[in-house]
Amino acid sequence: MLDCYEANLTCTAYQRLIVRFSRTSLVQVLAFKLQVYQGRGSGTPPSLLALTARLAKAGLLDVGEVYGHLEPSDESGLERAQAWWEATILTVKRMRVFATNKDKEEEGRDKEREAGVRWEEGREQKLELIAAALDADDWASAERLLDALAPVLPATYPRVARSLCASPSRLIEPLYRRVQAPAPHVPPVLHPCP
Repeated sequence: MLDCYEANLTCTAYQRLIVRFSRTSLVQVLAFKLQVYQGRGSGTPPSLLALTARLAKAGLLDVGEVYGHLEPSDESGLERAQAWWEATILTVKRMRVFATNKDKEEEGRDKEREAGVRWEEGREQKLELIAAALDADDWASAERLLDALAPVLPATYPRVARSLCASPSRLIEPLYRRVQAPAPHVPPVLHPCP
């Protein structure tokens, strides 16, 4: 059932069927599906994270119930974030200062450290779930996850940043559509053939 809903997230009729299953079983199956993608090179599919966010928004599960099954652990996520920040600060310093007498060996170490630290989209399940919750307009779940991951600075993760920026537009656009004046009808201008 979850696979069908994951393949067709726009059909909310699946929620009426999923509610008939026990909540514990639902959480266990979803946690298993999320754990399958841990350590894989391809990362977690966005549809699985969107499914999790939609189920949380519908009240069929709580993000806290699956949080412990997501990778990376809070400690390793914090270590990754700190390494990313250090590499980012190093990059900014190098862009601002051009040292002519910098030791070549030190410069090589800096480049290695910089190159090895990147946010890997699709690999950070907790941060990806924040983005999926924001995309599903589940502000309650997104806020809980943002608070839980505050030391990692989740808004610096590219997908979370994009989702945060897109959320106000998604909320305001229907209001503009309602008050927008219809486009005036302009008859087409006929140009004579050359």
